[in-house]
Amino acid sequence: MTCKSCGHVHYLTRAAICSSPEREFLYLDEVEKEAACRARGCRGAVRLAMAPRGDTSAFVGGLA
Repeated sequence: MTCKSCGHVHYLTRAAICSSPEREFLYLDEVEKEAACRARGCRGAVRLAMAPRGDTSAFVGGLA
């Protein structure tokens, strides 16, 4: 989660998002609307994004 106001980054797991049975079937945009920034005194809106797994290739460009 990245705060849209202050830029604070907080990592979540699926288990943390699905802490209660009714939250297990929410769409990501619904989870994003319910969540708030955890930085001290901020409580701003957040953006959810997937963290990279590290399986990236060293070659990124293309051949012309």
